[in-house]
Amino acid sequence: MKFVKILLFFLTVFFCQSAVAQDIHWTMYDMSPLTLNPANTGAFEGTFRVGGIYRDQYNSISSAIGYKTPSFYIDAPIIPGFGKNDWVGLGGVLYNDQAGAGKLNNLGTLASIAYHLGLSKKGTSHLTLGVQGGMVQRSVDVTNTGWVFEDELPVDVNPNGGLDPSPNRSALVGEKQYVDINAGLMFTSKLNKTMDMRIGLVFKHITQPEYNLSNSRTEKLPMRITGHGTFNIGLSDKWMLSPSFLFNNISKMSEGMVKAVLGYHFNPDLTLRFGPAYRLGDAAAVIVGVNYKQIRAGVSYDITLSELNNANNYQGGFEVAVSYIARIFKKPVAKPVIFCPRF
Repeated sequence: MKFVKILLFFLTVFFCQSAVAQDIHWTMYDMSPLTLNPANTGAFEGTFRVGGIYRDQYNSISSAIGYKTPSFYIDAPIIPGFGKNDWVGLGGVLYNDQAGAGKLNNLGTLASIAYHLGLSKKGTSHLTLGVQGGMVQRSVDVTNTGWVFEDELPVDVNPNGGLDPSPNRSALVGEKQYVDINAGLMFTSKLNKTMDMRIGLVFKHITQPEYNLSNSRTEKLPMRITGHGTFNIGLSDKWMLSPSFLFNNISKMSEGMVKAVLGYHFNPDLTLRFGPAYRLGDAAAVIVGVNYKQIRAGVSYDITLSELNNANNYQGGFEVAVSYIARIFKKPVAKPVIFCPRF
């Protein structure tokens, strides 16, 4: 089948990469749809969707400062498209990523638009193109003395170092802004009565903007390529399985993650979700969530399995996320019917 060939293509391309890429990333990436893929904009049944996710990690390493990343989004399927089963989605996302003792901060405000093209008469398959763009403000606390550069280390640690302020610190600027452009493709399909799929390809930082905070050199943000996919499989009236994958590649580094989340339906309004996740060569995670009517919530915790566990004592990242889909439909207006008697 075609969807199997597409899946194998993604797995082949991204599995062949190595190392770990560091950019904004989530364990519960499906709970942050607009940072995952702009093609997710408006990809739901409802009037509008609003949600947020928060990640906190590595506090045990960075003297209780760590890495903190909150993100919020809103989107909606706003207007019909050219075809019967087409529509246009519009949305926006705000994130604030703060890293380490130097308070390196990335504040992004992005708007996205997506066109969902119906591929079947019954509306069971769609191909979506999404585009996202906005401003990112990158900043660092240049006056913070709680962090040092390599050449500021004592000479007994670094022979080329010293205790005087380094050229690296003096060359820093406190803030820089740049325009960030992302684009994504996504294919969704209901394969049969018990199985559907969603698979996507994303290109982030397409313009490769200059983002370096140093006046001494120019550095561009490399393009990031992401492949992702999710399958929802109904095992019975009560149980479902949702395996998924995510692969990122930026420059010469890559990151891969797989998840297998089980769902148990207590009733049509309430579903419990739970299962493991694994970030290749880095960490394992446990995910627990609940769907109640139009509300979806979840928490996850990462356990470090790489050599970094020597520093953080196996303590990884914690995430919490929630989303809500509003469904506001106009009630039909019943026109009066006048019966005309026949004579």
